[in-house]
Amino acid sequence: MTCNFRKMTVSIYYRENFKYIFPEQRLLIQKKLSFKQKAMHLKILKWFTRILAIVSILFMMMFSFDAFAGDESFAKKLAGFLIQNIPTFVLIVFLVIAWKHEIAGGLLFIVAFVALAVFFRSFTVNPTSLTVISPLLICGISFIIHSLLEAKGSNSAIRE
Repeated sequence: MTCNFRKMTVSIYYRENFKYIFPEQRLLIQKKLSFKQKAMHLKILKWFTRILAIVSILFMMMFSFDAFAGDESFAKKLAGFLIQNIPTFVLIVFLVIAWKHEIAGGLLFIVAFVALAVFFRSFTVNPTSLTVISPLLICGISFIIHSLLEAKGSNSAIRE
């Protein structure tokens, strides 16, 4: 609805939960909505990163089940399974660290990616191994980005 009064136009907006809102008040409401949207995006990034880390660790663990094939005793099969899962156990420790300290955990995931890329010679001999280890790089970067954005968001909330 628009009211004309001596060549002056004042726009009045109707919004649910608010009766009539002038443009200045509407901008404040848009800021609050965008803050809520940013918080929702941060929550999505947080859980996307954690779920991707869990799924990639489980995917790497899946390859060690071939230790149970063969004619050896169960003790030898179990020992082979545990030995093949040493990198997975290390990644679980990295995930626990990243859950509490995202920047440190993100850096650990990036270091794990680089170490596995060197071990598998991913960039020279075996480029298909990148399909298995690239989620570690994505997780590391996502943990760091989430931590930085969360810190930036809390600082801007303090200023308002």
